[in-house]
Amino acid sequence: MKTWDDYHGNDRAFRISKLAVCWATTTCVLLGNRLISISVRAFSGLQELRYLCLNVSLTNLAVAQVSGALTTGTLRRLQWLELSGNRLKTIPLNTLDKLNLQVLDLTNNSIQTIGKENVSRLSEHKAIRVFLASNPFDCNCDLQSLYFWLQNASQCPDASLLQCSEPEGKRGTPLEKLHREDLDCTNRFLEKIKSTIIYTCLIRFNLTLFSVKIKCWSSACGIRAVIRTTEPRPLLLMCGDRPDDQSRANV
Repeated sequence: MKTWDDYHGNDRAFRISKLAVCWATTTCVLLGNRLISISVRAFSGLQELRYLCLNVSLTNLAVAQVSGALTTGTLRRLQWLELSGNRLKTIPLNTLDKLNLQVLDLTNNSIQTIGKENVSRLSEHKAIRVFLASNPFDCNCDLQSLYFWLQNASQCPDASLLQCSEPEGKRGTPLEKLHREDLDCTNRFLEKIKSTIIYTCLIRFNLTLFSVKIKCWSSACGIRAVIRTTEPRPLLLMCGDRPDDQSRANV
């Protein structure tokens, strides 16, 4: 078996346009490199390629480009693809029909969930085995499709190692230990409605309380005003007047 690993090294960056040196090989290893760019024709001519290792090799730009390079139709005999340690957030393959994958290694990336569309693709290719350990899964209702796939399929050999990273209350919980209600979108929707109703009621209560305070304050001010206007005014003593004369005058 011919192998090709001339691009090994942790301190070099490459712009891969065409791996002509892999022309007649069945194995390509690009482990630990910083591939800054991958042309859509990077793997053209590698019809015999069976194993491709791109672990810890993709920069942000290369991550965005790798799907196009892998799904041109050239790698129809590719059986084993390793993409571990590349901070991937999703499966970087827009189709599996142009590959003959049996193993897809997506461990140690940044995948929080796998959407319904990608789960459907995996379900259609039952021969493929997907490794997903060491990814920070967000265990909310968006994970529902992946959860049911793990429960009903046997395509993920390391399913027992998958754990929740978020939310905090479920951190460290194995995905296989979750309950259906933990991922029920209806429950989350009802919780939002409940929170909204409580918030609205609190606002209305505060407004009502404020209104009552205003009315009480207004009433109190009105009473004081009445008291002030009904109090008898003291009479001024004139020269030569006596207090008893003023009392008689008031009567």
